[in-house]
Amino acid sequence: MLLVALRRRLAALPGPSPAGRWDPLAPHLVFFQHDEVLVHCPEAMAQAVVAAVDESAAEAGRTVFGATPVRFPMTTAVVGCYADAK
Repeated sequence: MLLVALRRRLAALPGPSPAGRWDPLAPHLVFFQHDEVLVHCPEAMAQAVVAAVDESAAEAGRTVFGATPVRFPMTTAVVGCYADAK
């Protein structure tokens, strides 16, 4: 559910290419496994991508578990190199 919501949000972010066309400068998923998701994006879009990840995680929690007081925390890190992500 998280990946579905995140892909939708990333596609909706403004970019230099027309909608529906591949743009290597637009934010895009590059890796996901278990509880890790890596998104590549220009530095100027990093905070918008962080917001998209947070909103997508919240949506996934609501979709799967409904209204619940249980929180599903998600940590994000903005780094210049994949090896620096922790």
